[in-house]
Amino acid sequence: MKRRTAIGLLAGAASAPSLTLAAEKPGVERGANAGFDPANPAHVALAFRKLAWSMDESLTFQWLHGTRYGVQGSLVTPFWEMHVGTWFRAHDIGGGSYEVRSAGANFYTLPGAPKLLEKFRNPYTGETVDIPYAAPSVTTALYDEKGRRPFDDIPGTKTTSKTDVGPAWVQGNEVSVRADITVHAEPLDPGKRTLTAQDMSTFTGSIADVMNPDAANPPSRHMFNDILDYPAYLRMGDQPGTYFSRCHGRKVYRYGEMPAAWRALFEAKFPDAARDPGGVLHRP
Repeated sequence: MKRRTAIGLLAGAASAPSLTLAAEKPGVERGANAGFDPANPAHVALAFRKLAWSMDESLTFQWLHGTRYGVQGSLVTPFWEMHVGTWFRAHDIGGGSYEVRSAGANFYTLPGAPKLLEKFRNPYTGETVDIPYAAPSVTTALYDEKGRRPFDDIPGTKTTSKTDVGPAWVQGNEVSVRADITVHAEPLDPGKRTLTAQDMSTFTGSIADVMNPDAANPPSRHMFNDILDYPAYLRMGDQPGTYFSRCHGRKVYRYGEMPAAWRALFEAKFPDAARDPGGVLHRP
């Protein structure tokens, strides 16, 4: 399974016309609240798509910065800083469905250090392990009119998933909308371990932008956490616990607006992709 940190998955929304025309309905105001109703699933769906993705096909970037932790019992142990970058284009495919074609690159450093972390001494096992970094590749996520995104079975497993969007909260002239996903992969080989991953995002932006049909791709902020099983390369064996992150970030519209630390790591590790990130999305 290819994991992307800017995952926003949607359930319980309304039809596609509600997504595209919500701001054009009679009685919807402009201004601070702009008629946004957090109890209206169509408004929540519209907020999610505009703040997490886009209503148009413009090339858009997202970044996240945070910390990865190991968790045993109620104690967390910081592992490294996370520098996450994603870029995407959204596209309507008819019948209210849409797709998001995205790529990304994630990097780790020791706290406050600029150098890419390539070897890590596991504090739980005492073993030093190599950290792999995957080159950017394209993921195409399909969303139906309710924003549901089906997942194929991970090879060798029976995979189940659950996606949710909402609730949405209004504070002043801003709206925040939550979007979560849980994926559980049960191995067909009983000797192998299960994989469970839970991604939890909150996107915040202007209500006026969300309800304005002329604002197809408004700015947004992103708060992200995930809880998942340890990756195989950490060689945790039978160690108990989970893998946890806390991150913050935002949507930007040009490569040069991505954080300088992430760009430096990206350009050093994957120079070809860094020269043309948008071109990566055109690859098969």
